[in-house]
Amino acid sequence: MLPESHAILAYLGEKTGRLRPASPAGRAEALRWLFFLSQHIMPAAGEVAPRFCAKLFGRPLDEAGEATIKRGEEALPAALAIAEDHLAQNKWMMGAEFGLVDCAYCPMLNVIEKSGFGLTEFPRVAAYLDTCRARPAWAQTPRLPGL
Repeated sequence: MLPESHAILAYLGEKTGRLRPASPAGRAEALRWLFFLSQHIMPAAGEVAPRFCAKLFGRPLDEAGEATIKRGEEALPAALAIAEDHLAQNKWMMGAEFGLVDCAYCPMLNVIEKSGFGLTEFPRVAAYLDTCRARPAWAQTPRLPGL
C-alpha cells in the first residue's frame, strides 16, 4: 500500500509510462511541480478550505477559523503567481498534453476557487482550471455537492 497522492501519481507514471514525461529531466521537472504544489499551494489551500466546509455543512466560522482563512488568502497569491507565469507557456502543467501533474493541480485549484478565493488576478490559472473542468473525466467524477 502506498499512501500520499503525489507518490501514487509518480508511481503510476513510472509503472505505466503514461501521462508523464519520457525523459529523466522531464520526470524531475514533474516532481518539482508536485513538490511545489505540496509545499506552497496545498498548505494555503488547506487554510482557505474551512470556508467551503462551513458553507457545505451550514456551520458558522469562529474567530480562529476566520484568522486561518485570512492567513491562507495572504499566502496563496505568491504561489499562484508562479503557476500563473508557468502557464503562460504551457496549456497544462507539463506542456501541451494533460498529465499526472494535472491530476494533482486541478482538484486543489478547484478547492481553492470553491472556497471563495477569487482567481481574477490569475487569469491563466482560472483558464487552466476551466480547461480541467471541461475534461470528460472531470464531469464523470463523483463529487460532494458544490465541488
